[in-house]
Amino acid sequence: MLQPAKKRGALFCYTNIYNYQKLDVEVLSEDPILIIYRNFAPATFVADFLADARRRQFDNQLVVDHEKQEPDSFKTSPSRRVNGTWFEHEETSGVAKMFRRVQMMLPFINLVFSEQWQVLSYVPGGHYAPHYDLLNYASAEQLDAYTKVNGDRFATFLLMLQPATQGGGTVFPYLGITVMPSPGDAVFWTNMNVSKEKELNSLHGGCAIWEGEKIASTLWIRAKDQDLLQSPLQSGKLDIRKLIRPRLEYMGITPIRM
Repeated sequence: MLQPAKKRGALFCYTNIYNYQKLDVEVLSEDPILIIYRNFAPATFVADFLADARRRQFDNQLVVDHEKQEPDSFKTSPSRRVNGTWFEHEETSGVAKMFRRVQMMLPFINLVFSEQWQVLSYVPGGHYAPHYDLLNYASAEQLDAYTKVNGDRFATFLLMLQPATQGGGTVFPYLGITVMPSPGDAVFWTNMNVSKEKELNSLHGGCAIWEGEKIASTLWIRAKDQDLLQSPLQSGKLDIRKLIRPRLEYMGITPIRM
């Protein structure tokens, strides 16, 4: 349900130890879920991932063309000005190390069916107008083969590799929140509710870069075999506790893994 930001709760912060690793968590919204994991990745992990990315050519990125009634239709758009590249989950040593860390620190999130890493570079003037990550095709005929098998984009995991000197925040206009991650911070949000319907408040955009270069990497997490969707709370909401204190929630619980 779309809800004005003024009705939202205050920020909650947690510090947990999981797998002998410190996890600093800031909950910015519970419905939809919007979380920042501070210092999620050590500086060495960030440097290795960034080094792997810089060896690649970054190409102009497209957006899904919902006007065409056919799968795998993309187009250029003035709403998105960014260059990027893709990596398989464990394609290089630096990328693989980061992927395994995400798996370790977010045990209730199934990454097996997530899309490839997308690494994006925003230079001055670069931006991405507010949009939804949920593909939300108009008809079943438009579904690409991957979405038919693995479901739509349940959640988004965004890892900050290098922030811009000025600008470059990620804004959630319906929540009244702008996130400014530091290197190694990760942002996680849900794009659908338990019924797999679009979370209207998940609308977000990439603010314009004024100075410097912003480099971030994204994993779009598909709905297939997600514990949070299959084991909701009695209220019908997603169980955010599994994301902010996984060690406690692990007691007597086994996450879904295929």
